[in-house]
Amino acid sequence: MINVRFYVNKGKLCMKAEGHAASAPAGEDIVCAGVSALSVALADTLMLMDTHGQMEAPPQIRMDNGNATIKVRPEKKALGAVLIAFTVIQSGMIAIMRGYPEYIRVKTFDQAEVEALSNRESSTLTDSL
Repeated sequence: MINVRFYVNKGKLCMKAEGHAASAPAGEDIVCAGVSALSVALADTLMLMDTHGQMEAPPQIRMDNGNATIKVRPEKKALGAVLIAFTVIQSGMIAIMRGYPEYIRVKTFDQAEVEALSNRESSTLTDSL
């Protein structure tokens, strides 16, 4: 079973994926491949955003066999864009879960946590609208 969790921790947006789906033999498991591809896509997107000065510090990314952890603290001006990146990946993980509910669980962002993070940055966000 793969467990994927999206959360906010100390002002950082985070994603953690742990486990193996075991829906097919190693190298043929489309659930693991899908989760891995989405995790790498998020990591690469956030690293690119960092090169464009959109992060307060470099993203914290750890990718191992069966584990992916991504944590990022965006600059105030980039919070909306970073939230979009996480939301797209979260939606992809949910789509995989809909097709293969016996192999993956997804815990989505707590809306109150995201709103609290957004409210902390609200003056910058509303100034850019």
